[in-house]
Amino acid sequence: MKAVIFDLDGVIADTAKYHFSAWKQLIWNHFGVDIPDTIEANLKGVSREESLMILLQHIGKTVDEVTFKGLCDEKNRQYMASLANISKDEILPGIALLILDLQKRGIRMALASASKNAPFILEKLGLKSQFYTIIDPHQIVAGKPAPDIFLAAVAALGCSADECIGIEDSVAGIEAINKAGCISIGVSDEELPEAFCQVGNTSELSYERLLEVSEQFHRLKSNCITK
Repeated sequence: MKAVIFDLDGVIADTAKYHFSAWKQLIWNHFGVDIPDTIEANLKGVSREESLMILLQHIGKTVDEVTFKGLCDEKNRQYMASLANISKDEILPGIALLILDLQKRGIRMALASASKNAPFILEKLGLKSQFYTIIDPHQIVAGKPAPDIFLAAVAALGCSADECIGIEDSVAGIEAINKAGCISIGVSDEELPEAFCQVGNTSELSYERLLEVSEQFHRLKSNCITK
């Protein structure tokens, strides 16, 4: 294990609740429809534009290109306003210690988030300086579950894909990690069947656990090659 690639929402901090609150308010203001909480899971790990497409499809509405962009921008303004008071208290259990431990051990870290506001959020959380690279989703052609953002992270980290652990909390994110050839760890109390390893919450993550997962992955890979 030479590097760890993190998602942001649901892995480093619980910012997903701010996203969904902004989406609910936007859809209510413009269409008078109350989006059910069950839709939130469908928005995990996908871009702002993809999220809006999912929501418009759910309510059976279409808009022109200019209106679509305007809605995305308005949602982002609402979201950013809600983040004004975000602090280190929002970091999920065990993550600050994990990041510190990885840094001390010389393990490079990257952020691979669909959020275009990720650098701002990491800065507010006091974690930005500890990341070797933050992948800009503006530069990624295809969002998760395509592997593009993780492939970009691997290239920026300067190591091979199977030397990188990717940590995600969504089905789309896990699929993207696997397609990139990295080692996937899922964080969720709901089943992520494609994850190489899954934990129920972030407090179960540690350097020792990640190293164990990496070693297990390479043992299995070695066994497959020799057979």
